[in-house]
Amino acid sequence: MEFEFKSAVQKRQAEQRKRAAQFRKRQEHAQKIREEAAARTEEMLQANTQRKIQAHMVEVRDQGAPDGGVTFEEVLQWLPNDTLKGDRVDLPQEVLEKLQTFGDKVKFPLMFEIYNQSNDTRLHCGVREFSAPAGQVLVGSQLVRGLGLKPGEAIRIRYKALPLCTSVKLVASGSTLGDYRDFRTVLERFLSANFCTLSLGQVFEVGGVKVQVAGIEPAPAVCVVNADIDLDLTTKIEAADGVGSVELDGPTVEVTTSGEEAAQYRVVLSDEARSRLGNDEKLVVSATSGEIFVGTYPLTEATPVSYMWSSGASSESVVSLTLKDIDSCLRQYDLSGSDSAIDEWPEVIYIGVSNPEGSCELSVRSTEIAATKEEEGPSEDGEEWTTCSNCHHRVPKASLSLHELRCKRLYVQCPECEQPIRRERWPRHVHCPVCKLPCDKEKLSDHQRAYHTPY
Repeated sequence: MEFEFKSAVQKRQAEQRKRAAQFRKRQEHAQKIREEAAARTEEMLQANTQRKIQAHMVEVRDQGAPDGGVTFEEVLQWLPNDTLKGDRVDLPQEVLEKLQTFGDKVKFPLMFEIYNQSNDTRLHCGVREFSAPAGQVLVGSQLVRGLGLKPGEAIRIRYKALPLCTSVKLVASGSTLGDYRDFRTVLERFLSANFCTLSLGQVFEVGGVKVQVAGIEPAPAVCVVNADIDLDLTTKIEAADGVGSVELDGPTVEVTTSGEEAAQYRVVLSDEARSRLGNDEKLVVSATSGEIFVGTYPLTEATPVSYMWSSGASSESVVSLTLKDIDSCLRQYDLSGSDSAIDEWPEVIYIGVSNPEGSCELSVRSTEIAATKEEEGPSEDGEEWTTCSNCHHRVPKASLSLHELRCKRLYVQCPECEQPIRRERWPRHVHCPVCKLPCDKEKLSDHQRAYHTPY
């Protein structure tokens, strides 16, 4: 009788596991179909936008930008110059001397149409200084890529008097877009410091993010110096190489790692999801095994030596995150940017999973925050809990001594950020001397170049 009962229980459990696996498979298939449909829709929209831009450029191409009654053009040999970051060029002194003969007709700041005859591409540029060698023009990488210039080619410059820009629509895309807390501000500063003009259809890069001019007023080419511009910015975060994607409240993701490095994933939160989470819900990142590391801007990944929150040495691979936790962490590194508490979730959450037992399943869920929760004291089942002094995780009070013995043997508590770091990884854990953020020693220079080098 007992054998038959156990057999029935085992059979029922097997059926439940089979149904759960089938359900996950259907969810993953449905998610794949949704992603493919979204990708096709986005591709069609981009193709339609490109057709409109090309049609408009062809329509105004022969007319060209106004020249203010000054007919001036020169054919010059181009040379690369890495110090030029935007659309400014260095011209020879002879160009300035010829322009001075037109008197008051020449308007400042000086702007030119720059034309590559080999591929029939036109852009516009400003001038940094007149110090280039005679017969040559020094061009920065943005214009070199935009014009498709090749070594040894000659380009034509033609004086233009461009109208002030009133509005512009920019489309920013790239895998690193989510690394910026406020890309709009970064973009505005970059344009102000490095650009004199914008042309319809122009593509340039800002910190690894591709930006395209999808619409512009009042003309296909405009001046942006001292202009009051209505900026319409559309952003699209693309998938990064080697970084997986997890959907909030979506299907679980199977994780496999190799070596000591953590498998990298990220959650892109839509405007609707960020609004829904607010202050009333928390983000719960869980895995069936391994150790979880979580981070957000200005970190661009979550690794065992560079993270903001982790599951640590606790028996469960779970990290719960609230808006208050994010605000506290950013204030710890003086990165909140405001005296008041932040009121919205970041757009991207980075997740690292290290040392899973062969493979594990990762999920990200949103749940309501309990009205009150005691950090210490008895739980619902009567067991008392307390906090480990080394990893700051809650553990049963009865097993605290055993937990701390193991925890201090495996982890070193950083005296600066108080994060527990595994002893074998401790030599790689450093802090940025500028913002004090925890970083991987091997990637500290990349962090400083991305966040502490002015454009």
